[in-house]
Amino acid sequence: IMPPSGWTLEKPGASASEFVANNMNSASTNFTSVDPTSTSSALVQHDASNVIDTWLKSPAYSITSADAYLEFYTLYRGTSISGGILSVYISTDGVDWSSEVWTNGPNNTDDNTLRWYKNTVDLAAYDGQDIYLGFRYYGQGGYFAGFDGVKIAAYTGVNDPITINVGDSVSPKE
Repeated sequence: IMPPSGWTLEKPGASASEFVANNMNSASTNFTSVDPTSTSSALVQHDASNVIDTWLKSPAYSITSADAYLEFYTLYRGTSISGGILSVYISTDGVDWSSEVWTNGPNNTDDNTLRWYKNTVDLAAYDGQDIYLGFRYYGQGGYFAGFDGVKIAAYTGVNDPITINVGDSVSPKE
């Protein structure tokens, strides 16, 4: 299911490409090698004719620890994603998406293997706040790319970390 329950999918550009659910049929994009319980990933196909600008945005989540962090995986082929950029943004109001907290940048690796890369973002600056997550693919050409294994947790002091798999159904903060 794309987008997952409580999340929104936005596509402000002209391209027909957007995040779609990957049903794990392809061995090269199958996230179950990282997480056997995963049922789908958010993938976007490249579009050689149009610029792709697609977002997957979360509902609000409360950050209740200065030790909180965001963990997620990105799928891309290092040198082949040169036409597109994967980025993660955090908003504290769900409207202003100017705070980019992670990007792969074009050609950030010489590894041309299509694989899942693990990433983390420190959320200490958002302690005591509600945040929204924005996952974005922007560019033209390149190869397909995606996100999965999204989790908000804490290094210490959190007994029950929030775990959000992109394909899972989640409820927004009340």
